[in-house]
Amino acid sequence: MSDDLVTWLRAKIDADERVAREVESPGKWDAAHGADGSGVYMFMDRRVFEGRRNDVEHAGRHDPARVLREVEAKRQIIASIVDRTNPDEDEAYNWEAIDAQTDGMGSTVLCLLALPYADRPGYRDEWRP
Repeated sequence: MSDDLVTWLRAKIDADERVAREVESPGKWDAAHGADGSGVYMFMDRRVFEGRRNDVEHAGRHDPARVLREVEAKRQIIASIVDRTNPDEDEAYNWEAIDAQTDGMGSTVLCLLALPYADRPGYRDEWRP
């Protein structure tokens, strides 16, 4: 396992947070649906996204507040894995120790956390679980 995975993954999570915080929130996000299967995703009283009902539902499930909760959860998962060995910033992670202290699951969980970002620049096939 490469230390680059942790650095790269944290950068992707940081980008998710930045984008979510740049959205005009806090505010009331809501989805409205028409009888014809269409829908509109609203922020306050402004239309943000219009489309099919399923598309609008999908957008609604990824509102900024939800993304920020997911960012925090991912950070806590990463910290619970890599901080077990508590390396100095200049030291490489001891992947054998991490896996030993996580019943062999530390590397797997980190690879799974990176998988949703597999289409982003810098993702390595060696990280694919």
